[in-house]
Amino acid sequence: MDAVIDAVDRAELYDRAKFTGWNHSMLCRLKASRPDATIGLFTQRPQSWMNETVFEQYVLGTAETADFDAVHVYAGAITTSIADGLRDRHCVAHANDAVDRDDVQRAMEAEAFSMSANDVAMAMSVVGT
Repeated sequence: MDAVIDAVDRAELYDRAKFTGWNHSMLCRLKASRPDATIGLFTQRPQSWMNETVFEQYVLGTAETADFDAVHVYAGAITTSIADGLRDRHCVAHANDAVDRDDVQRAMEAEAFSMSANDVAMAMSVVGT
């Protein structure tokens, strides 16, 4: 982790860097050592046993465990309630891995702060730009 921070500092990109990943404890250590770091956490896809309420509790509960700036939620599972709950926790909702038009539409309806898509042309056609 220190080598990455040093490299970002040397490149003078620290103020524009976003540190995002799956490793919850590493992101927490980074935030503790560099409170001004922008950190984001990837959440897992909803498991087959999770209904929408359980998935929402998982995402929002995870967001409460650290001072995350962003939480990445699969576009096919994001809801307005999740996006609102993340905003209430002072972090943004990023809808990631939108694979089809329905995922893009769902992210837009949830008012996700940002979105990533596997097919940019398809996403742009849904967004209308």
